[in-house]
Amino acid sequence: MKAVRMIAVNQPLQMYEIPIPEIGERDILVRVRAAGICHSDAHYRAGRSPVRPLPMTLGQSRRSSRASRHAGYPRQSRRPGVPAL
Repeated sequence: MKAVRMIAVNQPLQMYEIPIPEIGERDILVRVRAAGICHSDAHYRAGRSPVRPLPMTLGQSRRSSRASRHAGYPRQSRRPGVPAL
């Protein structure tokens, strides 16, 4: 899958092809169709707010859908309103 990653402070973000992660029994895999870089991400890149470890995939504002779920994952959330992250 593609990911825009911050490799180092004050350097351009770079596009990488990274492996699709394996899903565990309590996981779902989310297909991100678009992601935006927020103000916090700009601070990380500029070095104003330290962040570790690098490289780091940025972009917390997403347009996404569920790609797949583990067979043991419930069909619907049992805790509506709980953030996904």
